[in-house]
Amino acid sequence: LGTVKVVSVDAVKSGFGNEVTVESAKESGTVNLGATKSETATYTVKSPRGDVTFEVDVRTYATAGDLKKSNPFIGAEQAAVEGLPNEAHYLIPYGQEMLNEQQVALLTTSGKTAYKFAIVQPTDKILYSVEEAKPILLEIAKQAKLSEIK
Repeated sequence: LGTVKVVSVDAVKSGFGNEVTVESAKESGTVNLGATKSETATYTVKSPRGDVTFEVDVRTYATAGDLKKSNPFIGAEQAAVEGLPNEAHYLIPYGQEMLNEQQVALLTTSGKTAYKFAIVQPTDKILYSVEEAKPILLEIAKQAKLSEIK
């Protein structure tokens, strides 16, 4: 799918700030879920606070109608995220404090594709609070090249 082309290393760096080092993305490879295709690009972000992971998840459907039926914003906050060209919402997964890692995510769509931009960090070492993570995700999402996924 080319998920690594959606967000550049420079975009991740600008979201987190110049004091971080961002490693090139590792792509998961495409997973076929019937007519739906999914792929993840994972970036390691090394900051003075410690290391976190930034992920871009892409899920492409056969049609825009199929995307809409999938309810891509399920579980997300009701309030819309301002400043992006398409509908977007933040997602803080319910009950994640019981898991080994936690994430704060920004969800958006374009055409027949759903995107999730997420900061993932160990539950026992939270480096970025939800309120700190949201503007980072928004800054990165603003620079994302959603048109790279066909």
